Amino acid sequence: MHPDNPPRILRTLVFRSGVDEKSILEEAGNGMDALCLDLEDSTPKDRLAEARETFRSIARKLTDMGITVMARINAIEEGAQDDLDALVCPELHCINIPKASSGDQIRDYISLIDKAEANHGVPTGYTLVRPVTETAEGVMRAFEIFSASDRIAYAGGVTGSFGGDLGWTVGMDYTPDGIESLYLRSKIIIEARVAGVPFPIGGGPTAVKTIDALREFALQNKKLGYDGFYTPSMKYWPNSKEAVAAANEVFTPTKQEVDTWLQRYPDLEHPRMRERVELARRLGVI
Repeated sequence: MHPDNPPRILRTLVFRSGVDEKSILEEAGNGMDALCLDLEDSTPKDRLAEARETFRSIARKLTDMGITVMARINAIEEGAQDDLDALVCPELHCINIPKASSGDQIRDYISLIDKAEANHGVPTGYTLVRPVTETAEGVMRAFEIFSASDRIAYAGGVTGSFGGDLGWTVGMDYTPDGIESLYLRSKIIIEARVAGVPFPIGGGPTAVKTIDALREFALQNKKLGYDGFYTPSMKYWPNSKEAVAAANEVFTPTKQEVDTWLQRYPDLEHPRMRERVELARRLGVI
């Protein structure tokens, strides 16, 4: 990982379409830590060229707003290299790789990122990676995937509707409390930690779209060991600003938590504890 673009705790990560600058910047005002412009599922294919063309300008504006910028690219055979040639820039913090399925697949994507960085004057290794484990195969091979590159800074198991890739390939029912994904999220957090992924991000929606249900699900993910929460966007959640605020609150360290960590790691020798304490300082908790 490059020292000029270190990984960080991202309490909330929101995915949305990569087109329509006005609505992108409007959504960015909802207070999430990171916004992922999705050029894969959420951007219509007939507007993909537009999303590529406007990405760098939008990324600069998001960065100026204090938003961490991510992007999800298309499959290799569906234009990943063209995506990367349009997206890679200093403002792009992390690439989300869709439907992660094997270590070899991740290394193939990394080779494309290497080329794009070289072509656009970005230092090699600068752009971080988050494999999206959104299929049954991806969940099964999670450790192999998360161990494929030292660029991998984020990972996580998320829920999704029956029509989503994970729900479809596993055959899960979509329940109010998200219990159907508990094993998947538990497996992935363990394998991400063993692989050395710094800051796993869990979460996603459940079948009940209320703030109380989202807060409870976010807390469940925090208790499992995740550092942040995949939070629904305005497109799928009418009160998404409140959802972001609730998830941010859950994943903001409390003074009591910080005091406990400092008692156990007074010299902050544990990197994850060090980042959590720094987050608390940045947010004025301590």
